Amino acid sequence: MARQERSVLAEILTPEERAIESVVSRFQRVAGAVTRVARTLSGREELRVVLGVSSRSSPNEVVIDPGLFQAAYGRRAPVTPEETALASALHEAVHLVSSDFDQRRPVSSGWPSDPAPAGAAPLQGGRGGDEDGEGDTEEMTLLEALAKTGGPPAEALFFALEDARQERRGMAAYPGVRSVLEDLYRAALPDALRKSGPLARFALTCFMAVGGYPEPDALPPVGARNAAARRDAAGILEQAAAADDPWETAALAVKLLAVARFHGLVSEGGEAGSEDRQAREQAEKEAMEAGLDRVRLFSPIVSDTERYREVRRSPQQASGQTGDRGGAEEASNEGADQLLRISQAPVVYLPTGQSGKLAVSRAPEAFRGFAASGRDALLRTAAEWRVDQRQVSGELYPLFAANQRRGLQSGFDAGDFSPHAALLLGAGLYERMYERRSISTRRSYAVSVLVDGSASMLQPRRLAGPGDRRPWGLAAAMLGAWTLAALCSELRVDFELALFNRGFAARADDTEWTYTRRRTAAVSELRRVRGEAADRLTSTVNHYLLS
Repeated sequence: MARQERSVLAEILTPEERAIESVVSRFQRVAGAVTRVARTLSGREELRVVLGVSSRSSPNEVVIDPGLFQAAYGRRAPVTPEETALASALHEAVHLVSSDFDQRRPVSSGWPSDPAPAGAAPLQGGRGGDEDGEGDTEEMTLLEALAKTGGPPAEALFFALEDARQERRGMAAYPGVRSVLEDLYRAALPDALRKSGPLARFALTCFMAVGGYPEPDALPPVGARNAAARRDAAGILEQAAAADDPWETAALAVKLLAVARFHGLVSEGGEAGSEDRQAREQAEKEAMEAGLDRVRLFSPIVSDTERYREVRRSPQQASGQTGDRGGAEEASNEGADQLLRISQAPVVYLPTGQSGKLAVSRAPEAFRGFAASGRDALLRTAAEWRVDQRQVSGELYPLFAANQRRGLQSGFDAGDFSPHAALLLGAGLYERMYERRSISTRRSYAVSVLVDGSASMLQPRRLAGPGDRRPWGLAAAMLGAWTLAALCSELRVDFELALFNRGFAARADDTEWTYTRRRTAAVSELRRVRGEAADRLTSTVNHYLLS
């Protein structure tokens, strides 16, 4: 019998279908719908929704970490992979466009007051100042106000309520998506309640109530104190569900924490300002978050204060205000760009039995930079050696034709491949030839050139004089391959060129410097966030089209 903790999706999806590139591929199919929802919620038609190695939020762009979708496939619920992809993507987009807690306000006299956390200074405006209440009122952000009035437990409860409130409001027009979230949450709730303490159970109840998610019929017992706290909190939870502003949600979170403390759900002990109380409050917060994370879909921006600030930090690093990418951002996006490229690539199966993602693009234009001068040099050499193009063709054709009739394969091991190899071969001056018997039914003949594209081919080599050292290896090999291609075209023989040790796909505008820089950035970023999967994600089977 399958263990109950195991995910339904984990049982029906193969490891390949749960891989990050497959998850991103599913997101790509619903990306348009996610972008339209985000634009509707934000009221910004120019808003872009893109994938990145970590979530970011800025005025004109939100960046979603695809790892959040991958984590959703580990949940136990009767939902399909496609439903999970859409629901988790919309869930993250809603939170990224709806969460902004940086506005500074004076804390009104109506702000509720839970007993001040350890080390907290008293608030002004209703909690200090002049006796008539008209003293200067300090302005602060919402999270600063929470830290001063309720401490870590109030912050955790606020993020749970705000998470649920944003989902309820942001997805009100999409009941199908909400039903997927409901299935995910209801399936995880019983186990979360069993493994959570009193305050975390109370927080889970608040999250489900504010989100409008009905609880399952059969739930583990939560105790008399927790049940009483639920009844007393019912009116506050209704207000939180109808709240229009996160400041309202924060004020209600402090009230709910007071209810939990009244019913003994919050651990007491230690004097105000003591290290023991600080440690206890931090432990309460972590226990609440652990219980909530067993149910809610993880979204960094509504997880805790530290992650919220990380997501909101340095929005200019994304395209942001100008839509232009700076150098640092371009480097940091290489991992995400590679992930998108892999997710859209088909799988090809090689004759060796290996398989890989196929990347198809135009050959880098930089190769044209040395093509003209290289061809001129070859033509001059051919004239000097009296082995011009036509003579070479005449020498090669009988060899090809004879081997085609005899069913043989011919080749040469060029070692350090020279651009003159084709001329030497055609002139009968190349002695490193070999032949081996092939199948007798062979009906066609082709030429295949394999070029080493490793780092040694890019090392400077001595050319004319002692001080003349240039990285000519790969350029020379490509010129030689061009010569063979021209000969095979004249002879109407199929020609193939393959490079090994070049698994990372080049772009049409790449130079060797930009190629190396992009590859290093992509591998580094993917290794940081994907670990050992980075090698798989950066190695592709690459086909370049020549025009």
